[in-house]
Amino acid sequence: MEPISRPTVQLVELIASAAPAPSPAVAAAQQAAAVAAARAHEPVVFKPIDEVMATRSVIVSGIGIVLCLFPVLSLAGLIMGFLAQRRIQRSNGALTGRGSARWGILLGAVGLVLGVTADMVFLLRR
Repeated sequence: MEPISRPTVQLVELIASAAPAPSPAVAAAQQAAAVAAARAHEPVVFKPIDEVMATRSVIVSGIGIVLCLFPVLSLAGLIMGFLAQRRIQRSNGALTGRGSARWGILLGAVGLVLGVTADMVFLLRR
């Protein structure tokens, strides 16, 4: 490839300087395209979101403890806590709420034990 001669460079500069200035809309679009091209190589940063099932697990398990004659609610909260914990682990940091999932598991287990015990006492007293 041959090097570009000095007169050719001057001619290109002269043509570029004689071109009309772009309108503000075109200039803004060019600037936005330049910014988008610059950001194309930046790493994507996201904000992790809370796992809703973990929160629901705590709520259902808590209701299961209050209504200990219905251990099915505590069992549902316990299962939801385990499912939420597994989803959080598999999300690679996209989901949060590990503490809520653990509390749901704990409250579900306590509610399940209380519910089964209360049902057994209720049935044996009859």
